[in-house]
Amino acid sequence: MAQLYVNSETFLRRPRSETRLTFGLTQTQTDEETGSDDRAAFEGQYVHYPWVRRFVTVIGRIETNESLGLELRAQIGGAIGPRLIYTNRALMSIGAGMVFNDEKGVDAERTQNLDALIVFRAEYYTYDRPKTNLYLRTQYYPSLSNLGRHRLQLDASAKREFWKDLFVSLSVYDTFDSQPPNADAADNDVGVVFSVGWTY
Repeated sequence: MAQLYVNSETFLRRPRSETRLTFGLTQTQTDEETGSDDRAAFEGQYVHYPWVRRFVTVIGRIETNESLGLELRAQIGGAIGPRLIYTNRALMSIGAGMVFNDEKGVDAERTQNLDALIVFRAEYYTYDRPKTNLYLRTQYYPSLSNLGRHRLQLDASAKREFWKDLFVSLSVYDTFDSQPPNADAADNDVGVVFSVGWTY
């Protein structure tokens, strides 16, 4: 088995806003009979802080996941909520909103869905060398147009600097769909990745 993992994150922070672009790709080649098992996601997020303890966010996401029988899903939505912790070393926030998505499953008809959205995010930083970053984010989607369907996206990572701007990182992801677009597909995709990266 061979696996390729690529992850990129670009963000711009201002006193009252934050823009974040993330891209993740995992390609897994197993054997000639089972073939490949690929997943990829691109997400753009804009967060505005109209008040010290409140945030408003707009999120757009495009993803594919062969394990879950998903050929392509494009979604856009937003959320609002409080910042429970906000210091120069830690951040914790929770919010609620709605998203609209258009999805095409493998060997399945294209559908449009309206989902509620609950987001949780926690981060911790140390700025003195060796720098350390801890990150956790969950996005929970209870469907409003297909009652009984639930989706969850969880991403967590621990990253530590071992040389100037070079990091080692341990990442965990979990993508869950109680009713995937293709009924024969799995409903859960979990992965653990150890990587070496560069921050610029």
